[in-house]
Amino acid sequence: MGTALTARAQDLLDILTGAAIAGERCPTNLELVNLGAAHPQRYLRELVDKGHIEVRFYGQNFRVVVICLGTHTGWHTKFAPKDWDEQPKSKRARGVKEWWK
Repeated sequence: MGTALTARAQDLLDILTGAAIAGERCPTNLELVNLGAAHPQRYLRELVDKGHIEVRFYGQNFRVVVICLGTHTGWHTKFAPKDWDEQPKSKRARGVKEWWK
């Protein structure tokens, strides 16, 4: 499995990495589009499939992204409130340990 990214996936990774560094909530899909990321759902999937990020979904349109490759490995966007349950559609990058436990 190659880890090289398309230009749009790299742009999205840059936005997500910036949010992680700042300790901000992961932007919603609409916010990502407004920040210049085209088709965020498609490129989130590419980033997960290639092992660059891991995504956990919560209610109320909240997700947490952790960076899994590169100089910011282990950085993550703001965690969801503790009383929110994880949704079953969470995506784990292949070969990444459960960092949230």
